[in-house]
Amino acid sequence: YEAYREFFTPDLIEEYSRARHRLGYHYMERNNYDKAMREYTLALAYKRQSPLTAYQMGYLHFARGDYERAEETYVAAKKLYKETLELAKEYNALPEVSRGLKTEIAEVCLHLGVTNERLGKEDKSMDYYSEAIKFNPNLANAYFNRAVLYWRMGDWNSVVRELTQALRID
Repeated sequence: YEAYREFFTPDLIEEYSRARHRLGYHYMERNNYDKAMREYTLALAYKRQSPLTAYQMGYLHFARGDYERAEETYVAAKKLYKETLELAKEYNALPEVSRGLKTEIAEVCLHLGVTNERLGKEDKSMDYYSEAIKFNPNLANAYFNRAVLYWRMGDWNSVVRELTQALRID
């Protein structure tokens, strides 16, 4: 996608990427993770700047129990989302576009937190949950997950604060 400078070819390549992504999602919904991964890989081969595709690939790795690969892929997705957010600012996109991207970055951070919990990296999990809240202060699951971490630490005041905030939101 990035190699072409004229108008028509990048549009075609992007449509191929979207089609592969949709097919990957179709397979993912049916728990056919091998075919889904193949289609997502092809979608990214067509157009690297596809954060949603990378995010869903991270989910596939997570669902398979490959938490290290899930973390790598979620980190890549987060980077792609942030690059897309910067492009939205550069091109003066509508505020709704930026809000939507921030919401999606927050979801990726939430998944990174859960993945890091599975990897036994609770400090990193807390950082990712906090980052998720920075991008989307209304993400109740991030507050709930922080409460769980505080529970494990025995920090009861923080548990109450986080659960109260999660309940306010949801």
